[in-house]
Amino acid sequence: MKKYLVWLIVFFLGMVMGMIMYRNNWFPVPQIRAYKIKQSSEHYVDPHLIGLLITKYQCGLPVFSDRQYYDIECDRRLDSSLIVQIPRHLEKPVRLKFTTDVIVYRLQTSSNDSKNFNGWKKTDIKLKVVGASCIHDHVFVKNFEPGEYEFNSGGSVSSSPILVKTVTKSDSNCLAVGFNF
Repeated sequence: MKKYLVWLIVFFLGMVMGMIMYRNNWFPVPQIRAYKIKQSSEHYVDPHLIGLLITKYQCGLPVFSDRQYYDIECDRRLDSSLIVQIPRHLEKPVRLKFTTDVIVYRLQTSSNDSKNFNGWKKTDIKLKVVGASCIHDHVFVKNFEPGEYEFNSGGSVSSSPILVKTVTKSDSNCLAVGFNF
């Protein structure tokens, strides 16, 4: 009887510890998620790829072109956006050309200096991208008219991924091919 009680206590403590690890995104949860994403060819991004990728944003998709970090909060207000995946430690500006009126969202970490976002409005969008050295948990927004714009890559600790959403919702091809960094 005592043996079963010990096993029951160990099982219960293991379950509680697992819940705590999952909720706080502690080891091995991020590694398991990265493995699952890597196994899915639809979401996999080659870690050796250095560049700028533009794709439809969805929950679980890596927000950087060279890292497997993704949003674990999954706020549905970002669902119809395009994400411009840039390298995590990009230091050069990103140039984008819009063909229609768009809303641009930038993901920001508290570790970076927010002076790059003067004139931008901070939103209440729930977001949490857990990285090795920081957590992106702030979202800034600004409207842009058609034209070519240069965006600062982010900050000293990490670059800030760019999400783009059309104002009219009818034109999903709001980004022209003209982009470089």
